[in-house]
Formats: sequence, structure tokens, C-alpha cells
Amino acid sequence: MPESSNIPSIAAPRRVKAWSFHRLKNFEACPHRVELEVIDGKREPEKPADHPANRGIRIHTEAEDFVRGKISELPTSLRKLDGNFTGLRDNFTSGNVELEGNWGFDQDWAPTDWWGKDIWARIKLDAAVIEDAHARVIDYKSGKSFGNEVGHGQQTQLYAIATFLREPQLQTATTELWYVDEGKIVPKQFTRELALRLWPSYNRRALALTTATEFKPK
Repeated sequence: MPESSNIPSIAAPRRVKAWSFHRLKNFEACPHRVELEVIDGKREPEKPADHPANRGIRIHTEAEDFVRGKISELPTSLRKLDGNFTGLRDNFTSGNVELEGNWGFDQDWAPTDWWGKDIWARIKLDAAVIEDAHARVIDYKSGKSFGNEVGHGQQTQLYAIATFLREPQLQTATTELWYVDEGKIVPKQFTRELALRLWPSYNRRALALTTATEFKPK
């Protein structure tokens, strides 16, 4: 577990039991939004079918179906990364790929069930390729990369941390952001040492959310 100095512990019942990267971003942007959505159970109005968020969901589904072999022809939305998706499907057929991983962790960052009573962190990824002492962690992105560098970069750091915690034999990992609209891949290399140096910072940020008692608007 990360160094305990300057990291608060959870001593009282939590108003927000579990966090994800998306929820953490919302909390840091406006805590009141998390209170409305998670504690009060209020949801945003349903988005129209052509909304970018719904398009992103469709693209993720198409990618998963192609890699699993449920569809034989690569969808138009993925064709700018034709060779990459075909190679990923070949790896999946060989049994080397985990798709749509629902990675759950308890407060001690030990792996646990996604819906378990001790769930604290939920980290969802699109694909992971484990190759001996190295892993590739892949996240599909629709839309533009420009302007999202910081948020997407932090997301890859969290993926790397989770990968090393789940797979103790790994020494290196590469995170890959696959921008399907732009037809480009942005890789980031991590060593176990680097990822574990980043770990305490995310632990503190997540504890700030799950120990919060006030959720003031920004």
C-alpha cells in the first residue's frame, strides 16, 4: 500500500463508497455534481442518439465485437486503425487479451469483485495484452486528442498503477490510447518503479473523495 504519511484514513461511514476515474474528475471539478448524482441519485437527462457520448459507446461496442470475432468485417468507425484492430483480434484468438476488464480494488488496493461489499476503486479498461513480464493496456478514444492531453494522460497513469498491482510479475507496461477518428495511437511507457511512485498521489485524491462530508459547488 502507498506510504501512509499524510494520507487520511476512512474512519466514518462514507457518503461515496467507491470511485472511478470519471467520478474523481467530476468531484475535483465540482463536488456538488457528485453529491447530486451519487448521493441524491439524480441523473442527467437521457442524451439523444447522435450525442458524442452515445457515439463513443457504439464505437466501443463495435470494437469489442470485432476483436471477439462476433463480426467479421471491421466497422467503418475503426478502419483508420485497421491493422491494429486486426492484430488485437489475432492476439485475442490466441488467448492473450483481456477485453472490457472490470478491475475492482478495495481500500488497501487489493483486487476485489467489481460489485463486492469491499469495493473502493473501479477501473475499467478496453483491452489488456499480457506478454510475460510486459503488458499493453489499450483504451479506445473517439473524438479529438487535442485538448485532452492532461485528462487522458492521468487516465493512463491510473491504468498503469492498476496493471502492476494486479500482475506482480510485470516489470514494464505500455499504455496505448487509440484515437479511432484520427487514426493515431499515443503510447506511454511505464516501469513498475515509476507507476508505484505515482500511486500515493492517486490514493490521496481518491481518499479526498471517499472521505468527503461536504460537497460544495464550484
